[in-house]
Amino acid sequence: MIAVDPALPPVAQLTRSLDAFLGWVEANADGYGKLLEGATTHVEVRELVDQVRSGTADQILGGMSPDGPPPPALRAAVHGWLWFMDGALMDWLEHRDLERPQLLGLLLGTLLGAVTASGAPGLTERLPDC
Repeated sequence: MIAVDPALPPVAQLTRSLDAFLGWVEANADGYGKLLEGATTHVEVRELVDQVRSGTADQILGGMSPDGPPPPALRAAVHGWLWFMDGALMDWLEHRDLERPQLLGLLLGTLLGAVTASGAPGLTERLPDC
């Protein structure tokens, strides 16, 4: 469902994958909310959530830094954004006062802001072309 189409530009890949994920969260709101809540109290759930976060970060960073390991600030920006995303999702599920496209824009914008703030060399020059 969230698999990327390599023929698309990176930003389109991210947008489609993130929108598909939000659709899944929306369709499974109760279970997803309980999963994130359980990550704070149950070791097994926390390990599962951490594993998914790590895999997601690796996928995003692989697209942003395909020629080698990402700079530390970029790595921290992406990992921090994933924590932000969890908080935004929990707020969305609790309040239900944002439309999905608004949340998608918020998440994409904060990722772009975090990546830009990381100062990763050459990255911001490539993003507008995506």
